Amino acid sequence: MLAEMLAAGMNSNTAGGEHIANYIEAQVLDWCKEMLGYPGEASGLLTSGCSMANLIALTVARNTMAGFDVRRHGLLGSPRGMTVYCSTETHSSVQKAVELLGLGSDCLRQMPVNSDFQVQLAALETGISR
Repeated sequence: MLAEMLAAGMNSNTAGGEHIANYIEAQVLDWCKEMLGYPGEASGLLTSGCSMANLIALTVARNTMAGFDVRRHGLLGSPRGMTVYCSTETHSSVQKAVELLGLGSDCLRQMPVNSDFQVQLAALETGISR
């Protein structure tokens, strides 16, 4: 309830970009960049959780790697299929995001992991070469 009260008090749903939530996000991102040793010009955003973060990340990857303007032409203009590689330990939101983005669950290739839960590189190389 306190979080809802704070969110309402910040009123981040107002028109324009001069509301407190923007400044809070910028400050938190600056702290994260500093802690992780990222350059000052690095960018980012805060999300509501891993599901939204995965959806945003896969949207950016799809739109960047498509080779055409997906937002303008849609996926029907796609000259080739796309593939998403992840580990067998990947959060279920990745498959949901792939389906929501119109890529289809067949494009998702889950790679096995070792005892340290790292993707087995040989399997990944084989998967990519198929």
